[in-house]
Amino acid sequence: MKARYIPQDAYLAKNENKVEVYFYLNSMNKPCALGFYGKGAKPWFNYQYQNEEKRNESVQWHLEAARNAEARKLADKEAQKKRAADFRESLKPGMILMASWGWEQTNVNFYKVLERKGFLVTLQEVGTRQVGEAMSWASCMVAVDQASPVGSPFTMKLSPLSTSLRVNSSITATPWDGKPTYCSWYA
Repeated sequence: MKARYIPQDAYLAKNENKVEVYFYLNSMNKPCALGFYGKGAKPWFNYQYQNEEKRNESVQWHLEAARNAEARKLADKEAQKKRAADFRESLKPGMILMASWGWEQTNVNFYKVLERKGFLVTLQEVGTRQVGEAMSWASCMVAVDQASPVGSPFTMKLSPLSTSLRVNSSITATPWDGKPTYCSWYA
């Protein structure tokens, strides 16, 4: 796919930091540079320059930008790994996770951590209780009711890079902050 963008007289001048740079002269005999980044099939840049010095400066700028982008990606990935490891380590027996979800209504589910071994966590869904007066028709604030288990305990595998627990396609649970949570429903 890249080949259709590369002029016939172009030659590969640089190939580093996931950047391929081709040099060529256009129909006006001006120096040009065409660059691809990563797996991209379309050019990242394709410029004409006043002279070869300007072209080389531009190419160096693009190579430096690619180096910086790759360094940021690596740093972000390492930070995400640390956040995920911290989340896994925070899952101790007795901890409460909360999920607020729904379409045109806000459902709230609470889960109590029963056990964690490595990437496996055993949970028990627990009930909710209304806190205070109803806010309006079909809505209120709710908190966890640990004395009311719902269903049977179940075990889930944690994703290595996740900072939440995906219970199913609709429900993602995160640590509960202990504050009452908004809930709504239809009649």
